[in-house]
Amino acid sequence: MNRTLGEIRSDIQIRLGFGAAGQAGVVNAPIVDSFVKSADEQLYWQCEWRNLIGAQERLTGIDQALYYYPPDANPSRVLQIAVRSGGVWQPLQAGIELHHRSRDIRGVPYRYDATAQVELWPVPDEQIPLRFEYVKAYQHMVSDNDRPMCDSQLVFLQALVNAKLHYRQPDGQVYADQMRALLDKTVQQQRRHSSFSRGCNDVVLPPPRVIY
Repeated sequence: MNRTLGEIRSDIQIRLGFGAAGQAGVVNAPIVDSFVKSADEQLYWQCEWRNLIGAQERLTGIDQALYYYPPDANPSRVLQIAVRSGGVWQPLQAGIELHHRSRDIRGVPYRYDATAQVELWPVPDEQIPLRFEYVKAYQHMVSDNDRPMCDSQLVFLQALVNAKLHYRQPDGQVYADQMRALLDKTVQQQRRHSSFSRGCNDVVLPPPRVIY
């Protein structure tokens, strides 16, 4: 299970030499917390972590074009939207252009537009199974008992590297190498088990998925 914010902070303070520093440990707690929170958020955006991928299925409404995102979804990180027609799930193509909107037709959707809400086109003329696959919305750590969304060891190492650099401690590069090795290994495992996982060097924004 992921360690809590308080546990990660304590481990970092020990590695920095503040574990038994009394008041000094209390004073540096806010900046250590900022390193931990920043590391978690950075890792969140770098990959589509398997444990953060969610899915929701529901029925479309009849003559309903607009739909709310699932309540736990990050709207900017929708991986795929699909409908089931004839017993087969078909991914929708991203983008509804003006020439589509000019045609007032009803039927099984095959395109979508993701803005403040999700718009389907054509507008369904019956109830059709609709599936969202997405990265869950980021949850900020607030209290000591909150846990990071990403792997706590990765978060710990990334935060520790930043803290070592901040306090000008010379062994920061050692932990940076550990961080990179663990990150590379974790990403490789992700790729073997998930169709959505991509490299950790890019911010992930899902591209359009084209169907014919």
